[in-house]
Amino acid sequence: MNEAAQVLVIILSAVLAVFLVLSIILIVKLIRLTNQISKIADSVQGATDGIEKLIRNLAQISSPFVIVKSIKGLFNKFSRKENKEDVEQGE
Repeated sequence: MNEAAQVLVIILSAVLAVFLVLSIILIVKLIRLTNQISKIADSVQGATDGIEKLIRNLAQISSPFVIVKSIKGLFNKFSRKENKEDVEQGE
């Protein structure tokens, strides 16, 4: 091989070594990034589970209140009718 070819081989091997080091650094950074994304996803999952439990509890609490409110409304409606009938009969 002549000297020009040897110089090109040396330059090429140096560039490939630099790219190898850069690719290793990039892979390490990507692994760290995916770990951080995984932690964030777990955190968000925990938060959504908490919100889901809260909504479920509110639904369980509000259902009896809606039923009681409906029954109270019916009771008030019928008690008003009875009061009007009592007033009319008393006259």
